[in-house]
Amino acid sequence: MSTADILDNIVAAGTLYTLYFMEEVSARLGWAWEPCEVTPGKRPVMEIAGIDQRLIGRQQIADALSVLVADYEERQGHPPGERAGYALDQQAGDQTRPPKRKVPRSLSELRAT
Repeated sequence: MSTADILDNIVAAGTLYTLYFMEEVSARLGWAWEPCEVTPGKRPVMEIAGIDQRLIGRQQIADALSVLVADYEERQGHPPGERAGYALDQQAGDQTRPPKRKVPRSLSELRAT
């Protein structure tokens, strides 16, 4: 199989992997899955059923994104295009995440928590 063949089928391979993963998790842990619309008008993503949406943090990202988009429009004089919108979405996600640890934890510490 050539690199071109792999690239042509990368979405199918990713989808197959995701479905296999979901099947294994369901079989081992008994979890159920449900479709969730993350971006209006785009294909829904599958999420573990019953997870409190506050834990996922989408609303926090959406709130941060609206501020970033308003700032962009004020500076640029127009709404962001697809590429800029994607960058702003990534920036909003980064802003709403807790900071990373500066000091790594040992394996025994990780196991204890």
